[in-house]
Amino acid sequence: MPLGLIEADAGNIDRAAALWKPAFERAPGRSSLGINLARALCLSGHGEESKRAIERVLEFNPDSSTARGMLKQLERGEVKCEDK
Repeated sequence: MPLGLIEADAGNIDRAAALWKPAFERAPGRSSLGINLARALCLSGHGEESKRAIERVLEFNPDSSTARGMLKQLERGEVKCEDK
């Protein structure tokens, strides 16, 4: 299991985000990295960063139904990422 997932499963959301961010920057075409990063950022209260990560996923993978769904939920206010 990747370290980011291990940290997230252990409740270390900020640590998971810190691991996924540089990985996604190096490999922006890997949607799973960006989606995991966006979820972790949202859970840790970084809504705008989360939205930017999802938008970046869609730049490289416009057919990602997961990313499109996440973006719609954020834009509709269905998901709250309390900004810090």
